[in-house]
Amino acid sequence: QVQLTVELDAVFDVAAFGDKWVSCSGGTKTDAWDSTLGTYASQAINSDAGGMYAEMGGNISSNGSITVGGTGTYIHGDATPGTTSSVTTNGGAIVGGSTAPATKNVVLPPIDLSGVIDGATGNPLPAVVDYSKIAMVGKVTIDPKTHDITIPNGTTATLPAGSYYFSKIKVSGTGKLITTGDVKIYVAHEIDATGGIVNTSGEPPSLKIYGIGNSSITPTDQISISAPNRVYAAVYPPEMAVV
Repeated sequence: QVQLTVELDAVFDVAAFGDKWVSCSGGTKTDAWDSTLGTYASQAINSDAGGMYAEMGGNISSNGSITVGGTGTYIHGDATPGTTSSVTTNGGAIVGGSTAPATKNVVLPPIDLSGVIDGATGNPLPAVVDYSKIAMVGKVTIDPKTHDITIPNGTTATLPAGSYYFSKIKVSGTGKLITTGDVKIYVAHEIDATGGIVNTSGEPPSLKIYGIGNSSITPTDQISISAPNRVYAAVYPPEMAVV
């Protein structure tokens, strides 16, 4: 379950947005909560057919179609498709709010890379590839040339506050990518996380993940998260697929 913030900035005004489409299945549930008032668990005191939830503000939207399907899938909020598209529900899935189409499509702003990439060379700036401050336990590997980080089963990599650039991030098994303080992660190509992504603050604004690849050009440019526990993060990859 990936939890996003709603007041980080204008980009993050819904729980999930897809430029081309959004598909929710397999028991997906969305809702909203205010991290300034405490933990999610302390606010998830309401209940309905979709189970316990905090607020009816877990909206999803797209510039295209939206599909909400499967037993146990419940959107605690609106599902807003693009101006000429619609919402399809099946398999007992429920949308608690409106399914009316948007009045205008969303234009996704580009990511500001001025403090990440050298405009003259196209290479990452030294500050964002300084991995010396990352605490690694076990056989975590970071390739200094490709900027790929691999966090295998049973290992951890802890990132203190700051901004980081990686080409690819792979977290497997019981491996954990841990963040402390305010962390920004810029990913050029891929996140493959079947292990844990642990934001120790428990507040989505403290972990911002920016995907700067393009799935239309390189199909393997993708953010795929299937973590065993909740992931508290704000994820923005305007040209990349998210699974």
